[in-house]
Amino acid sequence: MAKKSMIHRDVKRAKLVEKYKEKRLE
Repeated sequence: MAKKSMIHRDVKRAKLVEKYKEKRLE
């Protein structure tokens, strides 16, 4: 269970990073 929540956290972080990168590219 803990492993699953960790992966979910990574996915959430990855999405945030992508959004941040897109903003910087503009």
